[in-house]
Amino acid sequence: VYEESAEEGLAEEDEAVGGVNEKGVKWTPMMYKRPIVPVEGQPKSCPPAMTGCSLTAFSARQKLVLFGGVTDITACNTTWVYDMRTKKWTALSHAETSIEEPSLSWNANQFKNIAQFAETFSKKGASYTPPPPRSGHTAVLVSDDEMVLFGGADIAIGRYFNDLWSFNVVTMAWTQQEICGLKPKPRWMFAMAAVETRIFIHGGESKDYEVLGDLHIYDHNPRGELNA
Repeated sequence: VYEESAEEGLAEEDEAVGGVNEKGVKWTPMMYKRPIVPVEGQPKSCPPAMTGCSLTAFSARQKLVLFGGVTDITACNTTWVYDMRTKKWTALSHAETSIEEPSLSWNANQFKNIAQFAETFSKKGASYTPPPPRSGHTAVLVSDDEMVLFGGADIAIGRYFNDLWSFNVVTMAWTQQEICGLKPKPRWMFAMAAVETRIFIHGGESKDYEVLGDLHIYDHNPRGELNA
């Protein structure tokens, strides 16, 4: 956090270090501390400083979901949920149970199942095991209750991903989807967007440090296909 102030006579002296512009306006760092409130199983009541995380807005549910990212050089896989009504963060506790999960295909017509996951989870129970630690991934909303996450990397161990996960904000459950057919290369730092029935994935960097320029389109209408 920086505070802006104007001080006469300092512009010429401080211009070399970039602290003041030619009009004498100076930026001064301001120290502050996050409020630390005990939360069961968690040392803080809000996410730590990090980079490379994803943040997805569930407007209909008045919630934000933050996942992954890097603190220092360590990738994490904590799921944080922010309730816009109570203005509080909650870190999910990941406990695993087994269920029979629907599978998705990049070149089949099953992606519509994502919109049905909430009902499936409520009937069968859910797996709360999150995706592996990563950063540089992307998550997009596919229904009022569901988001889909793809890719990313754990740079510290040289692991890159091209896996597909779904998260349900009602059941607070993660599910890894079994993907068959042609898949995009493992990558991180790419662009992904959902437009009506289609998800677009473009670019990024591969594990071989190759800057990618490919475009993948996943269409989850009844005649959906993956096009590269």
